[in-house]
Amino acid sequence: MKSSVITVTQFEVTRTLKKKSFWILTILLPLMIAGFGILGSLGGKSASEAISIGKSEEFSFVYQDDSNIVVESIAQEYGGKPVDSIESSIPSVKDNTIDAAIHIPANPLKDQIVVIARERGLFSNSAYYTIVEDLLKDSATDHIDNKDYLSIINSQLGISLTTYKNGEIAGAFRDIIAPGVFLILFYFSIVLLGNQMVNATVEEKENRVTEMVLISMNPMHLLLGKVLGLLLLGIVQVVTLVTVVLLMAIGATLWFGGGPNVANTSADTVQALSQFSFGNIPIDPVRTTLAVGLFFAAFLMTSGLLTMSGSMVGNAKDAGQVFGFVVMGLMLPYAALLLIVNEPGSLVTTLLTWFPLTSPVTVMIRNAVDNMDPIQVGLALLMQLAIGGIFFRVGARLFGAGALAYQGMSVKQALATLRGR
Repeated sequence: MKSSVITVTQFEVTRTLKKKSFWILTILLPLMIAGFGILGSLGGKSASEAISIGKSEEFSFVYQDDSNIVVESIAQEYGGKPVDSIESSIPSVKDNTIDAAIHIPANPLKDQIVVIARERGLFSNSAYYTIVEDLLKDSATDHIDNKDYLSIINSQLGISLTTYKNGEIAGAFRDIIAPGVFLILFYFSIVLLGNQMVNATVEEKENRVTEMVLISMNPMHLLLGKVLGLLLLGIVQVVTLVTVVLLMAIGATLWFGGGPNVANTSADTVQALSQFSFGNIPIDPVRTTLAVGLFFAAFLMTSGLLTMSGSMVGNAKDAGQVFGFVVMGLMLPYAALLLIVNEPGSLVTTLLTWFPLTSPVTVMIRNAVDNMDPIQVGLALLMQLAIGGIFFRVGARLFGAGALAYQGMSVKQALATLRGR
């Protein structure tokens, strides 16, 4: 028994070590982890720069100070100018002449500070909170002989922020809901169905029924049929999932809105749930339409990549490794989320936008936060469709050529097959 175990162990280790895919994936894994760390670090740095406006001449605002706390010389260092009333300055905010108009009430510890500002983006709007707090606390420090003013330094200030974009009130978070839903659906579809896609071409090899199938069917038709079938199954799963979530949301609204536990629920929670309505979600027809197209283009390209990869491997074990590698590549843009949102023109964002493996998620993120021109989004969509079509055609060639071998093929063999040798 002992010798048999040693023999089997030796066989498995030797066979695996001889595979190039084992070494490639082993080396790529730490490199991808390092990539996640680097992108996360760059994103964190970008976010810090975005939310800390600081004493910059590039930032301009007017302020109405009813509390007499603000020191004018300190406000000037931040780019501020005093006015009797901010009402007349709101049009300047709407047309981007100035960045913000701030109204500081007589008692900022009890009453909310009102900020009317230019929309800066999903994460960058927090810069307005930072500058108001820093301005008041720096000014309060200057009044060192006044205990009431000094209490502001250690207090949490209430700030009401309203932002404008293109002359209209903007809702940075609400605006991304409609196009962002399709990014979530894409990830659900890949997580739920991705492994089945890469195994779609492997199972026929393992079951040895491929030769019978290919006698009466074109390999391309077989792959497309499998992917369309999986897509329909994915739609059923997504619809079921969304239905369950909606029923839970409606149940929570009814429960908190008039159920027996209302007394134990915070007033803010009850109000938020009772006022929730899908009619309050803004829908940009251009961005939402592009989001739908990007979802299907991303699904086509990813499924094409997975089925092409599945055509090259010979068993489910290798197929699982391929799926893991593709999923890690798809998740890479999440590590750079802050960088993608705050610095759309950076080299890293550009590379992630146009590199095929990272393009689907990156473009859907940029379309959702509206920092990518619709024409560029359309070009990226067409690119993904074209690459997806290429993946399917290549996958069909490889599947038709290698299916009868009941084993995987190397990159060299795959290239030779595509050359017709």
